[in-house]
Amino acid sequence: MVAGNMKEASSRILLLGSERLSLQGDLQRLVTFLNQTLAREGFEFGLRKEAKDTYVLAVYRTGGDPAVARPYTKAE
Repeated sequence: MVAGNMKEASSRILLLGSERLSLQGDLQRLVTFLNQTLAREGFEFGLRKEAKDTYVLAVYRTGGDPAVARPYTKAE
């Protein structure tokens, strides 16, 4: 992707939801697996470490029409 198109592409990324989790293990591998498996479906996952064993997992919708994407809501 050329630099001129990066701004256009980033404007089509919509955060669907994020969750703070206490996790241990091979988390980067899990996120890589999700990204490789679901990229063609228009999903992207991010992982940010907040503290020891505490992470924020984010789910994004990429491409397509952002008006069609609906944010995730937890089931009661």
